[in-house]
Amino acid sequence: MKTLYLLRHAHTFAAAPPLMSDHERILSPRGTEEALQVGKFMQAHEFYPDFVLSSSSVRTIQTARLIFGVLFSQVGVKVASHFDRRLYHAPVETMLSEIRQIDKSIQRLLMVGHNPGIAELAMQLGDIDHYAPATLAIFRADCREWSDFSPETAKLEQVFIPEV
Repeated sequence: MKTLYLLRHAHTFAAAPPLMSDHERILSPRGTEEALQVGKFMQAHEFYPDFVLSSSSVRTIQTARLIFGVLFSQVGVKVASHFDRRLYHAPVETMLSEIRQIDKSIQRLLMVGHNPGIAELAMQLGDIDHYAPATLAIFRADCREWSDFSPETAKLEQVFIPEV
């Protein structure tokens, strides 16, 4: 059994400051609070990822770090991660391909990404029609290896949308 925590990055400022690219956009104060709420939710439900796979954008990295700060601050655990430029605004096919390449020893994967791809992936995996910033969907897949992960093996368990 594999678990995928599928997360859209938290709210950002509407536009990047002058001379900065969209890739460098940062979380807004609202986004920071949303990410902290996601971390608290995951901690309360004992949703502890073994690995994080994320876009390399500043806002996805900030979102993941804030969540991990809540989840692991007390125990000082470090979770392996891979922040990949190919996941920046990636289509569903790219995200699924990256998921399927995760080592089979990883049981619980957190993927942090962007719309529209992350919402489209959530819709393919489960009955989700709205994927606001900082939405977290938890999918369980009846497979032994990530290479077998697919919409057919995944089942939506829960959705969390922070209220800020």
